[in-house]
Amino acid sequence: MTISATLSPEDYLKAQRLQLRCLLLRSTVVAWMLFAIIPALTIYCIWQLVERPPEGINWMPFLIVGMAALLPLFYWVLLPQQIRKAFATQVWLQEPKEIQIDGERLSIRSSGRTFSMPWKDFLKYEVHGDMVFLYETQRNYHIFPQLWFTAEQYAEFKEVLKKTLGDRKGSKS
Repeated sequence: MTISATLSPEDYLKAQRLQLRCLLLRSTVVAWMLFAIIPALTIYCIWQLVERPPEGINWMPFLIVGMAALLPLFYWVLLPQQIRKAFATQVWLQEPKEIQIDGERLSIRSSGRTFSMPWKDFLKYEVHGDMVFLYETQRNYHIFPQLWFTAEQYAEFKEVLKKTLGDRKGSKS
């Protein structure tokens, strides 16, 4: 199967956000912070404001909760700016590509560049909603948005991944 595709900045941003979300949720420390420590500190801050006079308040929990409140600013404002800037500097990501998928290997060609790798050399693949991530290493991956494929091609692509990578799947689909 051969497809022609061009990665858009929005697809790249979506992929980076998915990766960040997956990395954070797989981290035990971050999970504890999100689901236990931050809510507990928030309740503690409210209790301090209600029960103590202003001169007896410990301001460190307020600082921690305030910093946690900045996370949405990072995720929805600063992160997209940085990712769009990174996308603009990586010319190869923006070029139209011809992707060849068969039972032996994955090949990607664009103007002046060629990538070809046998399936056995890939670490794993993950399916997150309408996006497939194909990992060469733990941090280096290829992005395949579903919109690049027809419905039949997408089903065939996922079937090739199942046949060639089998149990090396880290899927969320």
